[in-house]
Formats: sequence, C-alpha cells, structure tokens
Amino acid sequence: MPPNSRPNRTMLRRALFLLAACGIAAFAVLMLQLFRLQILRHDELESAALQQQLRRTAIPASRGTIYDREGRVLAMSATTYTVYVSPAEISMNGEDAERWLQRAKQREAWCQDAAAQFGIEPRALTNWERRTIARWHEEMGIGREMIDEALLRANGKNTVRYVDGILRAWRAQGITTIDAARRQGQLEGSNIVMTERPNAQPPAASAQKDLFNRNWAAMFDEEG
Repeated sequence: MPPNSRPNRTMLRRALFLLAACGIAAFAVLMLQLFRLQILRHDELESAALQQQLRRTAIPASRGTIYDREGRVLAMSATTYTVYVSPAEISMNGEDAERWLQRAKQREAWCQDAAAQFGIEPRALTNWERRTIARWHEEMGIGREMIDEALLRANGKNTVRYVDGILRAWRAQGITTIDAARRQGQLEGSNIVMTERPNAQPPAASAQKDLFNRNWAAMFDEEG
C-alpha cells in the first residue's frame, strides 16, 4: 500500500460526508418551505388563487312574461332607466354644475338660432350638427352674421355640413370678420359675383385663389 493512500481516503470520506450533509440540508429547507406553503398557508393561497380567476357578479333576472290560459300576454317585463342630475355632485371638465348647466343652455340657444337661420326645426339637428354649431361659437368665434354670409355663399345648399366647410375655409384663409368675408368673391359661371354691399370697393381677386374655386366635398368631415 502506498504510504500516502490512507490520507487520500480520509479526505475523500470527508468530502462525501460534507456533500451529503449539504444535500440533506438543502432538501430539509425545501421540505420546510413546501410544508409551509402546502400545509400552513394552504387555505390563504387557495383563496387568493380563486380571487384572481373568479369574480362574483350579480345579474338581476327579469320577472318574465305572464300569459293567460289562452296565451294572451297579461304582463311583461320592460327595462326602465332612471336619470337624475344632482348639481351638488356634478363635476365635469373641472367646472362646477352651475357653469356646466349655463354652457348647455347657451349651446341650446345657439342651436335654436342656427336652426332658424337654416329654416329647420331645432329637433331636426343631429348630434354632429349640434357639436359643429357649438364649435363655431366656442372655438372659431363665429357669430350670426358670419353664418348668414356663409349661407349667401352656399347657393341654396343650406346644410350645416356645407356651411361648415365654408367657415373652415375662411378661417384657413384668415378671414375672420364679416367685412373680409364680403370682399371675398364668389364664382358663378365665368363671372365673379361680389356679395359686398353697395358703394363698397371690390378687391382684385384671382380666380385661382377664390374661395369658391374649390372642391367643397373634399373639405367635409365625416359625420360623427
């Protein structure tokens, strides 16, 4: 037997012992963690898992239809809605209820005034038309006279959509006053018909830059 073989065996046994001890310790820690999760916290973790996957929702059931013996309907279920406004609780766009109600009242007045200009009933205005009329006043600063002038240029196409195209084109050209709008020429055949009042000086306008030498249909928004 070699003289140094015995120390080598001793070192090998020690290494195997340390390896086995580390394995047993790691396994014990793993088993302890499994015991804590599977046994001690089982109910808590199971409840948390179910809450992530399930949701309790109450679905009210309708009473259903009641018939008589001949099959005629005696009573039937119908869905109803209750709408209420509490000024003390409304907060919209950072404004208080009073200011919001005043703005809604003002918009309704604008719509009624515009409907009279267009020769239609206010209730005939669509939601898009109402929003457009409000935008004229609130964002573009357009008043009744500018709308009347645009109606003169519409050639009988007295619709909110057509007039909106005229007003937006004026704004794009920097026409913001009634006088500037009246100086703007209107093409009719080969002649330029001015909507300027008598004794006014007509400007020299080229047909290429004339407001009505345009494709109005391409300027209209899609209806909202």
